[in-house]
Amino acid sequence: MARLLDRNMSGKVVVFSDRHLGHVASPTPVHFNDEPHPPDSGSKKLNERRWEARRNMWQFRKDAYAWLLHQAKKECANADAVIDVGDQIQGLRTDDKTELWIADASEQAEAACDLYERLRPRKLYMVGGTPRHTICDGTDYEQIIADKVGADTFENQSWINLCGHWIHVKHDLGGSQIPHGRFTSLARERTWNLEWHAKGEHPGIARLFLRGHVHYHRVAGAPCDGWEAISCPAIMGLGDKYGSRRCSGTVDFGFLVVEAEKGGSLRWRTVQPENRMQRAKGHYVK
Repeated sequence: MARLLDRNMSGKVVVFSDRHLGHVASPTPVHFNDEPHPPDSGSKKLNERRWEARRNMWQFRKDAYAWLLHQAKKECANADAVIDVGDQIQGLRTDDKTELWIADASEQAEAACDLYERLRPRKLYMVGGTPRHTICDGTDYEQIIADKVGADTFENQSWINLCGHWIHVKHDLGGSQIPHGRFTSLARERTWNLEWHAKGEHPGIARLFLRGHVHYHRVAGAPCDGWEAISCPAIMGLGDKYGSRRCSGTVDFGFLVVEAEKGGSLRWRTVQPENRMQRAKGHYVK
C-alpha cells in the first residue's frame, strides 16, 4: 500500500499499460529499432509488399515512441507517481516468433527500462503482467526491470491511496468479443472488492479500479456511483497476428492520467494521439 499526498493536498499519477517491448508493434527506443533491410530472395512482388510492411512497422515503432516520450515527459513533470499495469515486455512464448522484433528477453527488458530511465518519476509502482509474456525460463523479467529502474514496489496487485481515494491496480481482466460484454468483467471487479472488504481482507473500497491485458479502453461505473473501473489503453499498436486473425473488437492506444484532491473529487483523462498512427489498407480491383 502507498499513500500519495503533496503539500497542496492534491495528487496526480500517470498510468501506463501493456507496452510489450520486443513485439513488432511496440513503440521502441531508437537504439533498439534499427531500420530494416530489404529482402534479397523470393518473389519480387511479394518482397516489395513485405518490405513496405516491415518499413511501415519500423516507422510506427519510431514515431510512436517519440510521441510517448514527449507526452509522458509533459505529464510526468508534475506527477507524484507513475503506475505500470504490467506486460512491459512481449517475452518469447508467442504464437508466432516472426512477431518478435527483439528476440531476447533480457534485451526486451533493457529496452523497457529506457522509458523510466528517461522519465525518472518521483515514485514508481509496478504490478506484474501475464506470466506467458513476462516470465521466461524461470526468470521474471518485470522484477528485473523494477530493480533496475528503482521502482518503489513490484507486486501482483497494488492498493494505492491518492489523496484519500483508494485505487486498486491489477493487470489481468477478462475480455469480451461483444461490445456490451466488455462492461461485465469491469463491473465484476467492484463486486468482488465489496466481498473482500466485507471479509476484512482489502484495505478499503476502491474508488478506481485500473486493469490492463485486454488492450481496449472501456469504463464501468461513474463518479456519482462512487466508483469507476477502467481497462487501460495499451501502449502497443496494431499488427499482432492473434488479434488480427482471431479477434473482432477494437483496441486503443495511449495512457491515462489520474488526478485527485484531498476530501474532494477524483478525475481521470486519456492521453492519445490526435491522429491515427495506423490504418488498414484496402486493395482496389479496378
